[in-house]
Amino acid sequence: MKNITNLSHSNGISRVTFCSILLLIMMTMLLSSCSDLVSPERFTENQYTVNALLKSGTSISVDNPVSICKVPGLNLPDVFVLDAVVTIKEYQKNPGTDSYDILNKQFALSLGMHSLNSFGVVPCYYDPANNLIQADYKYHIDVTIPGYDKIISADTIVPQAAELVPNFNYDPPAGQGFITDPADTDTSIPYGEVNNNFPVSVKLTDAGTQQTVNYIVEVYCREEFSTDLEYTTVIMGFEHPTEADKDKYMSSGDSIRRFMVMSKFMSKQHTDGNWYVSWTDYRQAFMFYGRYRITALVLDDNYFNYRSMQEGYYHGGVKNALGCFGSASGGVMYTKIVK
Repeated sequence: MKNITNLSHSNGISRVTFCSILLLIMMTMLLSSCSDLVSPERFTENQYTVNALLKSGTSISVDNPVSICKVPGLNLPDVFVLDAVVTIKEYQKNPGTDSYDILNKQFALSLGMHSLNSFGVVPCYYDPANNLIQADYKYHIDVTIPGYDKIISADTIVPQAAELVPNFNYDPPAGQGFITDPADTDTSIPYGEVNNNFPVSVKLTDAGTQQTVNYIVEVYCREEFSTDLEYTTVIMGFEHPTEADKDKYMSSGDSIRRFMVMSKFMSKQHTDGNWYVSWTDYRQAFMFYGRYRITALVLDDNYFNYRSMQEGYYHGGVKNALGCFGSASGGVMYTKIVK
C-alpha cells in the first residue's frame, strides 16, 4: 500500500463535492443490497468514480484533492481506491486558435488524507509538487487502477481568470464591507444593507464582450454552533437555535450554516470598461448574525452539469467512470453580519 501523507481541512465547495460522491456511494450500496427489488442493477462491481474541482491559482492539495472510489463497496472503507496511478497533463492554448494542444507539463499525484468534519478523514490524491492550476489552460487526467482494464480519463478547460471584487462599485464607511483577510473579525455589514450596497461580484479579467457564465456562490457561517447564535429573522417564534438544530448546523453538505446558489449569469460592462458578474439578492443566505466566508466561482461546464443535471455524475466529463473532473476561477472574502 502507498504511504498516506498530509492532513488538512477542506473549503466548503470541495467538501460538498466529496459529500455528494459519498451520498452516491451509499445509495449504490443500498441498491446493491436490495437487488431483488430493482432491475436491472445500476452499477457493476467494477464501477469507479473520480471527482475533482480544480481552482485557478491553487494546487491539487489535500484541501482540494482528487477522490477515486469504487461502487458498490461492501462497506464504506472499501470504496476508497488506494493504489491508483494518477497523472495530470497541463496544456496551453495554441496562439491564434481555440485549440489547447501545447503540452506544458505533466505531474503525478500521491495518496493523502482529506478532512470531512463529521465524516472524519478519507483517502484522496494530491499534488506533492504544488503545481498551480492556471486559468484558461486545459488539464487532462489519466487514472489507472490495478485489475481494471480501462483507463479513466477526463479533460477540463479552466475558466478565464475571475477576480472576486469586495465592495464592488461602493465605498463603504470605515469598518464596513467585505475583506480578504480571514483574521479580521471586526469589519462588518449591517444585515439591512446587504442587498443594496454589497453585491457578490467577480471581474472577468479576460472578457472583451458580454458573456454568459456558470456562476456559483457559497455563503458559510464561520461561527461554531451555540444556542446563543441569533437568527437574522425570527423563525416560528424562535430567535436562537436549539440543541436539536446542532446536527443540521454541523452537516458537511448543504445546511442551515451553508447556503449556495448556482446558475447561469450574464456579465455586464461597468463604467470602468470591465465586465462583471454580480449576485445582488442574497440577504436570505445569512441565517445568523456573525462571521461569514463568501466564495464566488466561475465554473466550467463539467462541474456545472454535474451539479445541475439529474444524475449529474454521468455528465461531469469523466470517461470510463462516474463523477466529475471540473474547474473554476474566483476567490474568497469575509465579513461579519451585524444588526
